[in-house]
Amino acid sequence: MKIVALCSGKLTTAFYRNKNGELKTTISEYNKIVVSSETNSRKIEITKFGLLGDERIERNTQESIRKSILMLPATSYDFWRSRHLNNSNLTSIKYGFLGENMVVEGLDENTIHLGDQMCIEDTILEVTEPRIPNHHFNIQMGYNSAVNDLILSGLCGWYLKVVRLGFIRAGSQIILLPGTSKITVLSQFKKLTNNKQLNLIQENPIFL
Repeated sequence: MKIVALCSGKLTTAFYRNKNGELKTTISEYNKIVVSSETNSRKIEITKFGLLGDERIERNTQESIRKSILMLPATSYDFWRSRHLNNSNLTSIKYGFLGENMVVEGLDENTIHLGDQMCIEDTILEVTEPRIPNHHFNIQMGYNSAVNDLILSGLCGWYLKVVRLGFIRAGSQIILLPGTSKITVLSQFKKLTNNKQLNLIQENPIFL
């Protein structure tokens, strides 16, 4: 289990059309860039808000602190690249495109439990909840059913809060410290979707 890439970025403006065809804008946390890779393994400082320099729409709230870092398995990118190429005009996606801060190897939504901790270098992170998609994900992916694909695939990723500050670099090994919860990230995600709390396709139609 290791860190494949660390990603950070600035807030950007995304453009889309609503169901009436009107051009709209929204602030986006997507399109981050790789700031540490296995070929350029820079140490990145981890603050209580996440990666130093990573801009967020919400900061300094308890909710944002619980979601300081978004982690995705590297294997999920194979699926999203395939869907992205089949459903939009863009040609490729690279790490950071999906808004994640950390790309990992050896972990996934079905093996990680809520409350599990990860010791990475001198930093400790704790799993808090699955990533819940909204219409921003459709906008970023460039097709209307991207949220639906995410729900069906379960490739949601998960948020972490920072328990102990420190520095992390790509290539760092992850030591998993299991918590007491039996609830996996995937089962929690399915529970939310089965309860129809993510009826986002109908509630937020986006026509690009």
